[in-house]
Amino acid sequence: MGILRTIIAFVIAAIVATLGMSLVSTHNVVSNLAAMGHPVPIGDRPTMYLTDFIGFAPLAGIINALGLAVAFGVATLIIKKLWKAPAVGYPLAGGVAVWAELSLMHMQYEQTVIAGARTTGGFIAMVAAGVLAGLAFFWLTRKNRAT
Repeated sequence: MGILRTIIAFVIAAIVATLGMSLVSTHNVVSNLAAMGHPVPIGDRPTMYLTDFIGFAPLAGIINALGLAVAFGVATLIIKKLWKAPAVGYPLAGGVAVWAELSLMHMQYEQTVIAGARTTGGFIAMVAAGVLAGLAFFWLTRKNRAT
C-alpha cells in the first residue's frame, strides 16, 4: 500500500504544479490584455482558463513530472540521511524543480517559453506552484514515514 500511496501522491503533486502554473500563466495573459485595453469579459474567463489548461497540461505535466521525480528523489535521500524535515524538504524540492524547469527552458530557447513566467512576479508564482506540489506530496505521503 505504501508504494501505491506514494505513486498517487506523486501524480497528484504533478497535477498541482501543472494546474498552478497554468492558472498563473492564464492570469498573467488576462491581466496583460486588460493593461493593453482589451479586458477579457468575466464570463469568458472560465473557458479561457480551462482551454489554456487543456493545452498546457500535456507537455507541462510531463516536464513537471520529470522535474518533480528528480527533486523528490533527491529530497527523500537528503531527508533520510541528513535533514529530518520532510515538511520543509518536499515543498522546497517542488519549488526548486519548477525553478530549474523554467531556468533550463530559458537557457535552451533564450527566452521564457511560458508567458506567465516572463515577469518576476509570474516566475515566483510558478515556483510557488511547485512549492504547493511539494506540500501536497508531503501531506499525502506523511503516513508512510515514521514521525
